Amino acid sequence: MTMRAARSRDQCVMTSDGGVDHHQRINLAPRDSEQRFHQVVESAPNAIVMIGPNGLIEMVNAQTERMFGYSRSDLLGKPVEMLVPERYRRNHPGLRAGFFASPVSRPMGAGRDLFGLRKDGSEFPVEIGLSPIATEAGTMVLSAVVDISDRKQMEARSQTVNNMLAHMNRVATVVELSESITHEINQPLAAMVANANAALRWLTKETPDVEDALAALKAIIRDGHRAGEVARSVRAMYKKGGEEIINVDLNDLIQNVLGLMRAELQRQGIDVQTALTGSLPLVTGRRGQLQQVILNLVRNAADAMDTVSTRARVLRVKTAIYDSNRVLVSVEDSGPGIDPANIDRIFEPFFTTKSDGMGMGLAICRSLIEAHGGRLWASSGVDHGSVFSILLPAIGHKSV
Repeated sequence: MTMRAARSRDQCVMTSDGGVDHHQRINLAPRDSEQRFHQVVESAPNAIVMIGPNGLIEMVNAQTERMFGYSRSDLLGKPVEMLVPERYRRNHPGLRAGFFASPVSRPMGAGRDLFGLRKDGSEFPVEIGLSPIATEAGTMVLSAVVDISDRKQMEARSQTVNNMLAHMNRVATVVELSESITHEINQPLAAMVANANAALRWLTKETPDVEDALAALKAIIRDGHRAGEVARSVRAMYKKGGEEIINVDLNDLIQNVLGLMRAELQRQGIDVQTALTGSLPLVTGRRGQLQQVILNLVRNAADAMDTVSTRARVLRVKTAIYDSNRVLVSVEDSGPGIDPANIDRIFEPFFTTKSDGMGMGLAICRSLIEAHGGRLWASSGVDHGSVFSILLPAIGHKSV
């Protein structure tokens, strides 16, 4: 369809009440197809804004007036940047020129948060679809604008609930792991006390043994750092909200988790095997949340092997460079495996195969990984057991 959209002094447009605004006129050929086009645009539930290559607004519909708070006479012939918040205006002409250089239908700002600017100065989140349209004045762009404020509010409320559930899950995990954590802290503390007593004996001898005393003091420092790292790991996992987004070394994080679990895994007779790829790219995220995910997967793997008695109980934790953009973490057990009928349901909230489970652990884990732009899924092991795999974007990449 070709439509005339050339602007002239005697142009006019429909107003929102069905009248005619004689200040601006679109010189349309009296063809039914064009009339239908304008009827569809006018009745559209989204704001529709037609823009020329010069960035001036050529046409709007009633929903545009309602959404942005302007009348048509305020908008027609004005730069479209008046609907864009100040902080985005500098880049807008370049983006517009890029569209006209390759005029194909596309969503605007995919993967980015976009905002519109109302007449009263307030901002609101939007999604925008762009489509080229041929007119007698040349190619123009038809922008469909959707106000997504309600959706964003729902997402925010959902995130608040998820954060609360994740915090409750972390607290429960810490309580359940208290024995292992106590063991991990008591070991370096006991070593520190023993080395301190030894240093005192060597220094109070008739001829002080300074060399051995120094070695004991260095051991005290080393064990103090070890105890401190355990405390920091627990604090990071226990912390509620506001955790800083940092670059995370997954290999180091996994080693810390296995350290916290060491006593429990030994008590269950589980052989821990690790294959951690060297020079693994860092990921960006909240260390405590990622630690919680790995910890939950390791604990689930250990629980899955509780009934195994005819073969070795083996826990394998691996990291790998998946490709140039992503890193892979896998946690594998030698348990009985997951019923194929349940493998797509185990991440559903409140679904559990444990008699004392709440069915929230894996749902929270997937939610946390997806919040980091990643994926979490389960599959069957080669011979026995299950494999839980995590794919995360490496630094500099937003999602997988």
